[in-house]
Amino acid sequence: MTKFFNRFSFYLATILLASCASEEADNQIDLGTEIQTQKFSLPSGNDVLYNTLIGWGYKPDQIEDLGEFYLVAGDIIFDKSKIYSDPTLSRIDGNIVTKEIVNVWIHPGMNSSWISASNDALKRWNNELEKISLQTVSNRQIADIEILYDSLETDPTFDRLPLPDSAFGYARFPTVDGSPGIKIWVNPRFDVCNGPIRQSQRIANVQHELGHNLGFHHTNDFSGFQVEGTPEFDGESVMRSGNACFLDDFSSGDILGIKIIYGADTAGNLLTKYDVPRSTGIPNGFRKYSNVHVIGINGPNLNNVFNSVLNWWGNSNNPNGLHQFTLETNNGTPRSYTNIVDFASYQLHQANPEITINASSGFSNLSGNYWINIDGDNLVLVEKSGTHALYFSNSSEAPSN
Repeated sequence: MTKFFNRFSFYLATILLASCASEEADNQIDLGTEIQTQKFSLPSGNDVLYNTLIGWGYKPDQIEDLGEFYLVAGDIIFDKSKIYSDPTLSRIDGNIVTKEIVNVWIHPGMNSSWISASNDALKRWNNELEKISLQTVSNRQIADIEILYDSLETDPTFDRLPLPDSAFGYARFPTVDGSPGIKIWVNPRFDVCNGPIRQSQRIANVQHELGHNLGFHHTNDFSGFQVEGTPEFDGESVMRSGNACFLDDFSSGDILGIKIIYGADTAGNLLTKYDVPRSTGIPNGFRKYSNVHVIGINGPNLNNVFNSVLNWWGNSNNPNGLHQFTLETNNGTPRSYTNIVDFASYQLHQANPEITINASSGFSNLSGNYWINIDGDNLVLVEKSGTHALYFSNSSEAPSN
C-alpha cells in the first residue's frame, strides 16, 4: 500500500480501487450528494478476525459484519473462514500474492465497456508487475480472480449484493496461502459522479479493486504499514478511498510501491547489495543510530524506534562481547527499552557474522536469522533468505534501492 505505504497507517500499505462505503462518505463531502449511512452492531471481543482488523488500524465504524464476511473500509471483503496474517508493509497487507500466474475470469455477461475496462485495468497492472502476471482465462473453474457485476453473483453466501448505487465496487483480500483475493464485484449503476460513468472511471476503479486483490490497502487510511521509501501522502494514488469519481491511473508513488512489493526478485539483490555474508568479523565499536529503515518485504514495523545502539567489543578471548544491541521506542511498544541481546544468539567475531533473534523480543516479524554487516557508518542486518533488511543509520532518508 502507498508507502503503498513509513508511518503506521496502510497503511505498507499498505502493495495490493472502486469507491467504497468509506468512499461513499467521502463522496458525500466531495460531491454534495446526501448518502445515508448505516450504524452496524459490532462483534464480540473474542472474534479473532475482527480483532485482527482492529489491530491493523481499522476503526470499528469501518467494519461491517455481513454474517460470513466482514466488509471493511467500504470495498474490502474478508472471509471469516479464511486466515489473514498481520500486515507487514503499507499500505500493504502481510498476505502477499506468491502465485506467479494469476488467472482472471471476466464475466461474459457484462457489457463491452466493462469487459474492455477490466482488460485495460489488467494491462496497467501487468505493465508494472514483475514477480507475478495477471492472465485472462475463459474457464471460470480455473480462475483465481473473478470480475463481474454485483447482479451476476450467484453465490448465496454473500448476501450484501447488489451494491448500493453509491458504491463503485467491492473486492476480496488475499489470504495466507499466497493466493489473491478471489472476487471483484462492480456496480454498473454507480451514479454519484454527476453524470454517466466514463470509461476512464471504469478502468481506474477496476484497477483500484485489483489492488485490494493483491493486498494493497487504501493509501489514505491508517490500516497496514507504509512501504519504506514511498510517499507519506499521495493525493494522486489510484488506491485512495473516497475518490471514485476522480481516480485516474497509477501515481509515481503507486508504481514505486508495486516495484518494491511485486518487482523483480530482490532476494539475491539484498544479499549482494549489502555484501553478506561478510568475510571478516564486525569491527569493535560503539555505534548509535537515530533511524532504522526496513527494506524489502515481510520485515518488522520499526517505525516507533527512535534510538538504537550496537556496543560490540569482542575478540577470540571474548566472543560474547556484545554488551548492547538496544532499541528504544517512542510509545513503549513492546517496551520502551529492549536489549536484543536478551533475545538472541550471535557470532560477530569471525567470518560470516550473524545473529538469530527469537520471537520473545516482542517486535512483530523481527524474529529470524540475519547476516550482519557494516555499510559505511551504518549497520545492516539482512534476513538470510533475502526477503528484507534492517538498515540502521542517522539519516531519515532510506537507502536507495
